[in-house]
Amino acid sequence: MTTEESGISFILAGSGVATVDWGDGSEKISLTLNENGVYFRHTYPNASIRTIIINGDNIMGLHCDGITSLDVSRCTELKSLSISGSLITSLDVSKNTALTNLGVGGQLTSSALNALFRTLHNNAGEKRIWISNNPGSNDCDRSIAESKGWTF
Repeated sequence: MTTEESGISFILAGSGVATVDWGDGSEKISLTLNENGVYFRHTYPNASIRTIIINGDNIMGLHCDGITSLDVSRCTELKSLSISGSLITSLDVSKNTALTNLGVGGQLTSSALNALFRTLHNNAGEKRIWISNNPGSNDCDRSIAESKGWTF
């Protein structure tokens, strides 16, 4: 994930151990995950583009805000993803076949939302998506996600 802010906060849920590289040369941290989620905040001395790398085998939930990009392609166990107050312009969840809850609030246009919907899996089971506070929320083609079993 990438941020331009002077700090980053996120919640990770899962099992096992995850490591976080804050992208500023500070020491990486290792943390033990749990199913309820663990809150983390890191402050930078100034606002600048930073790439934060989170590695872990069993990351099942991620909530973050204030990011400009996110790559979750290696998080195949991810069940819940929530991004708020973001400046992202696209998101690909095609590798996240365990995903059942997705919330995206921020800068996505209707065409970016349609592109996101095309990357959603169509596995059986209950799946929910929230797209509030996006410029394209009212004009996107929700039927793309609904045809795959996703509920708004």
